[in-house]
Amino acid sequence: MAASKEVGIFQCQSERPSDVMRLNSAHKELIMNKKILIAAVATAGLGSPAFADMPGKNWISSAKVKAMLSKRGYRVTKLEADDGHWEGEVRKARVNYEFHVDPHSGAITKMERDHS
Repeated sequence: MAASKEVGIFQCQSERPSDVMRLNSAHKELIMNKKILIAAVATAGLGSPAFADMPGKNWISSAKVKAMLSKRGYRVTKLEADDGHWEGEVRKARVNYEFHVDPHSGAITKMERDHS
């Protein structure tokens, strides 16, 4: 009975060098395919641009959010729908703020000074 020889994850029952080499080659190809698959999965989301969410049904308009903030003395520099609310950046008296606005009531739910 021939002794078995391990070649990577395969086991060869033959002692002929050509059989062992064929299995060794198959093992290398399997490892290469795994590496390619891992690289493809790891970079799958990197090529697509990030988009803000879309305003939901029955949301107040972005124009209304801007007008409401403007009446309070803020100048809107960025406004987008994100994670179920209006979100953006404003400026007032040379100070930048980040804000969130409830999309249904128009209430300001966050107004934080931007420290960046």
